[in-house]
Amino acid sequence: MEFGEIQVAYFAIDQDWAVGFIPLGAIIDNTTVLIIMMFGQTRSLYAMSRDGLLSSKLSAVHPRTKVPLPSPWTTGLLVALFVGFVPLDFTRSSGSTKDTS
Repeated sequence: MEFGEIQVAYFAIDQDWAVGFIPLGAIIDNTTVLIIMMFGQTRSLYAMSRDGLLSSKLSAVHPRTKVPLPSPWTTGLLVALFVGFVPLDFTRSSGSTKDTS
């Protein structure tokens, strides 16, 4: 198992028990950021559709709840396809300082 700089620092100060929380925090953080970005994208699609930059079908709202339905479904479908078919190596940051070769 390869450890990052933060894990090595925790080992250096004899706080081995806390090392397991670092990946857990990263998973929770990434999940939160992705959900918030999906909400923002649905609003962007709705506004662009309402302004005429995209198909007007994306700005349709539910008659009873007045909530735009097509834009969240479109965003969710695109994110699901991306998650399902794009390998994780593709999404790795190109600005990483660690040599992966």
